Amino acid sequence: MYDPLRNEVLKRLGAADISDAAQQFVHEALFAEQTETGAKSQTKLTSSAAGEQRKLPRCYIESIRVQGFRGIGPACELSLNPRPGLTLVTGRNGSGKSSIVEGAEFALTGDSLRWSGRSVEWKAGWRNLHLPIDPRAEVRLRFDGRSDSHRVSAAWGSEGLGSATRSVTAGDGPPREVTTLGWGGALEAFRPILSYAELAKIVEGGPSDR
Repeated sequence: MYDPLRNEVLKRLGAADISDAAQQFVHEALFAEQTETGAKSQTKLTSSAAGEQRKLPRCYIESIRVQGFRGIGPACELSLNPRPGLTLVTGRNGSGKSSIVEGAEFALTGDSLRWSGRSVEWKAGWRNLHLPIDPRAEVRLRFDGRSDSHRVSAAWGSEGLGSATRSVTAGDGPPREVTTLGWGGALEAFRPILSYAELAKIVEGGPSDR
């Protein structure tokens, strides 16, 4: 999806002073191949924090970086290919797979579905004892038609998860509220992370489980 020529066109497109219609025309030409194969690059209408409607292009996870959180001590980064399709993350037990994706889920939503209903003692075990300072999680996103990345991050204080601050940064711009992405309702209705047990319910469970 991101070959050198396409990257260069996207870079120049992002810096060009042209109308939205012209940018959309170039964007659709670049991704015409996906349109033909059914993976059409399309925009979805969402609500901004101010209640106005705006269009957002598709986006994909480029990387997840976590440190000081659950099974992750020093910073660990998982790099992904930001494109349509299915991505499998595999590794031995205890290698940090769940910690990485739960860190990403918390950065994006401010919560974790797997923690709901757990005891206070269980929830208090989020801090990694091998790196007790500066715990944080960051998800880097790549939007169709944009040459720069968006970074959604969450950082915790000593008070615990409830003290976490979350923000999103586009390129070299200033941090802003995550709600400005306009994904609040969508992230609540369609959780971005599914555990193995949750996937098993979809495949093997009955209607009430699903």
